[in-house]
Formats: sequence, C-alpha cells, structure tokens
Amino acid sequence: MIRSVKRIPAVALVVLPTLLGGSAEARVLPLRWQRPVIVDRAGGGLVAVSCPSKRLCVAVDAKGYLATSNAPGIGADAWRRNGARIAGGAHGRVAVACRSVGLCVVVDETHEVFVSTRPAGGSASWMSVPIDGGAEVTSVSCPATNMCVAVDDHGDVLSTTTPTGSAAGWSTVHADPAADNGEGGIYAVSCASRALCAAVDDQGNVLSSSTPTGGATAWHIVPVYTGLGSAGGLLDISCPSLHLCAAVDGGAGEVATATEPRGGPRAWRGAEISPAGNFTAEGSLDFVHCDFATLCIAADNLGHVYSSSHPTGGPSAWSAAAFNLTDVSCPSRSICVAVEEDGSLRLGSPSTRRG
Repeated sequence: MIRSVKRIPAVALVVLPTLLGGSAEARVLPLRWQRPVIVDRAGGGLVAVSCPSKRLCVAVDAKGYLATSNAPGIGADAWRRNGARIAGGAHGRVAVACRSVGLCVVVDETHEVFVSTRPAGGSASWMSVPIDGGAEVTSVSCPATNMCVAVDDHGDVLSTTTPTGSAAGWSTVHADPAADNGEGGIYAVSCASRALCAAVDDQGNVLSSSTPTGGATAWHIVPVYTGLGSAGGLLDISCPSLHLCAAVDGGAGEVATATEPRGGPRAWRGAEISPAGNFTAEGSLDFVHCDFATLCIAADNLGHVYSSSHPTGGPSAWSAAAFNLTDVSCPSRSICVAVEEDGSLRLGSPSTRRG
C-alpha cells in the first residue's frame, strides 16, 4: 500500500522498552534485517508484495508494474521487473494477494481486480475483472484458490468462489453501515481460512464473518475500543489463524490483537508499540502483517518497523528497527521479504541471539 512517510534519521536496532518503557527481561528476539537492495529502479517505489512460497514472490510498484522472483531468498539478482503493467498506477492503496504460485490477485483502488494463474508470465498472463462499478476496491484476501474476498470504500464486501472467472462470479453485499457517512469505508480485509474473514473500517470497527461469501447478515460488526482511542480508524488487519487477528490504529500508535476475533469489544486488547500517537500529530501506525501466529510485523510512518513472535504479549513483546516499510511477506518462518518506496527490498530473518 502507498502511504505518506515522514522520514527520521536512521538509527541502530532498538527494542521497544527503550522507546516506550517496560521490562528489558520481557523483550523478544527481533528480526534481523539485511541491507536493502534495489530491484525496481524505474518504477517509482515498491508498494505491495506477496510470497505464497519460497518459489514465488510478486511485488507491485507505484506505477502498476510487477517485479517477481522464483528464489526471493537469494537477493536482488533473483528478481526481475518483467514489464507487466497490470494495475493502473498509484491510485492510493495497492494490495496483492497470492494464495499459491497459481493464483495472484491485485487491487489498486479502482473498481477492478487483476487476476493471474501465471503471475510471473508477463502482462498477457493477467486479466482485468471489473467487479465494483460504484466504488474503489481497497483490499483483497484469498483464503483458498477458489475463494477471494475484497472490500471497498463504500462499506461493501465483494466475494467470489471463482477468482479466475468473470465479473459475474463476484457478489456484493453492503456489510458496513458505518461507511455511509461518506468519510471513508472498509480499509482492509484478511481471511485466515474459509471460516474466518475480518475487515476494518475508518470508524474503528472490526467486521468478521465465519461465512464470508454469505449475505450482509453474515458479517458481525464490533467497535474496537482498546483504551487508547481510535482517532485515525483501524487502518489494517491481518489474521494468520482462526485464533489470532492483529489490527492497527492509525491515530494511537497501537496494535490491537484478539485470540477470538469474532468476539465482542473485550476480545480485543491494545498495546501501544509505536510513538506515533504521542510523538507527533502526523504520526500513524498503519500497517500490520502476520503470515504466522508467531510472526507479526507492523510499521509506522515515522520510519519504524516492529516485529514480534508473541504479538499478544504487550508492548515489550515487540522489537523495532529503523527503515521505511511499505509491505512485507514471509513465505516461511525463517525469511521475510520487505519492500520499500524507493524500489528496494530487504530480507529479514529471526535473530539467533538477543539484540
């Protein structure tokens, strides 16, 4: 996704108790990040990445071009900008969801989704499917090769059981009346499986469903009051399993987690992991990604990247590094691929010693 970043001077790897207070004994092993390498010099910045396995990573830049790799752990030489321009460019938020090496879906805040069964095959291998005539699709998640769920800025949920089919295969339900105020909508959606999809809106609500392809009544809306407020709405969510979802609050520098995501407001617990809420009025913690229940990564627009192997453990369970992250994907517990707005990527892996 694209975000406005306020840069700060680079600093050495730190642990959150240093930033926010807390017990040093409670800290967890941080991810260790390699130096960045440029893979997309001409694209205007990488804004989204998805790696369904160690055999495929797909990144999208701000101009809608793809960079792909069949061996992302090797480094820059394993990546190629293949000339496929599958999205319309920088409309605001770009998201890519690759369920497998045989299914990738991209949205870029137009009314379309872009789908491929051969994502590294060039522009001819991608097709555009207009699924939403009246709104902008903001996020997509595919819990299976035969199911994808998208959301838009009008509060709609769009779903299909035939992602590689035509627009007729997509259904639309209005799931979020809070979006009717015209100020925003549903920002992000994440599906752990067919039995759990969760989304967040600009009013600080979490919408969840155990039957995401059902009608509007299949979606349960919960206002997430985490104790630190929701001044910027909930901007992103990631659900790696049926028993963990993590969301970020754009106005408070906070990550909220739930082990029972379909529960009520009390199921969610907040932890202020970023100084964004106090450091500056322009600060925002607006990204979180968890490929595994034991590995979550978040980022703010102050140049901090946070990681945790115990995301429900409170502020001291998160460690921090200093660089500007736009998206990340971890094809295994031993490697993460992070992309940055200058067209570079860097690899992360768990530390073997305390930082």
